[in-house]
Amino acid sequence: MRPEDATLYPDGSGLKRPVSMPGQAWVIALAFAAVALGVGAWWGSSTIGGIEDSVRLSLATVEENLEREVSYDIPQITTLLDLDNDSILAKFEEEGLAIYNLGIEGEPAGDEEEGEPTLNVMKLPSDVSPSDAAVMLSRGIANLDAARAAKLLNGSWTLQVDREAGVNDVVRYVDFGSGSVEAAIESAIAIEGFDPATVAEDTQGVDDAGNTYKQGTVQYNDATYTWRISAIALEEVYDIAGLPETAVYVGIRVME
Repeated sequence: MRPEDATLYPDGSGLKRPVSMPGQAWVIALAFAAVALGVGAWWGSSTIGGIEDSVRLSLATVEENLEREVSYDIPQITTLLDLDNDSILAKFEEEGLAIYNLGIEGEPAGDEEEGEPTLNVMKLPSDVSPSDAAVMLSRGIANLDAARAAKLLNGSWTLQVDREAGVNDVVRYVDFGSGSVEAAIESAIAIEGFDPATVAEDTQGVDDAGNTYKQGTVQYNDATYTWRISAIALEEVYDIAGLPETAVYVGIRVME
């Protein structure tokens, strides 16, 4: 028996034993570490590989969307000049074009009972449905990735008809095939059947916005109209990485 006033010291002999893992525990720990290292390496490799595959897939999709067979069917604007909105849409329907309504903008031209509001429509590629177009357009073309932009823009065009101050019809589209701004303008002149001889020295050049343009005149139904074709690199309009640098944004305008 110890005296009641004696100090009690706990037994610390267990703390003096060597701090080491048994051999079997070391084997198990090393095995877990090896498995963890292997899983980490596999995950990292899979992630990097997945990103690379995704990039390759995206580029392939852009290329496929640009090489697919689509028809632009760009209208000759002069054939629309004396048509009202309903007649223009009926003409497109007869031609089998898929037309998406971008919305009526502006106020009626002239007398409200006789004038018509601006017509603003988009001709869709034959393999793009109106519902798919609605989703892509709701995001904004500038916010699309290259694959979706190529899908929508290759084979499409927009038409805006504004009669507020006389006839002012504009068709806009992206030319992926011509390869240069100058070639795209010449292609547009040929599509519309315009006479390049009507272009004067002072009605061609580069405007303040950076567009290269040519302007001339055309006769239709005993009236003279002015046509103007403007073109600029697509990347100056939409900053979408992955689209060809040679793509050209083209505008064709016919006005009184």
